[in-house]
Amino acid sequence: MQSNEVATDRAAQIFNSAVAASAIGAAWELGALDELNAHGVLEVDDFATRTDLHHGATSAMFAALASVGIVERDGEKITTGPAFADVY
Repeated sequence: MQSNEVATDRAAQIFNSAVAASAIGAAWELGALDELNAHGVLEVDDFATRTDLHHGATSAMFAALASVGIVERDGEKITTGPAFADVY
């Protein structure tokens, strides 16, 4: 890998980590991590509706969590990812 490619990759990792850190805090505050821990799965639309959240913002939160392996996404279905235990 060229040095500029390495720098670009590192910058992307830093950005994803920064976004994920905010998403982790939001997921804690909103109860998403507790729900995933208890049930192992949730649907974005159902969670957003039950918690009176904007669907797009809720989906973006889970996308950020998925970018670092905390959750896995399959369409609207969210399950715990390989790094879930590290944040719960």
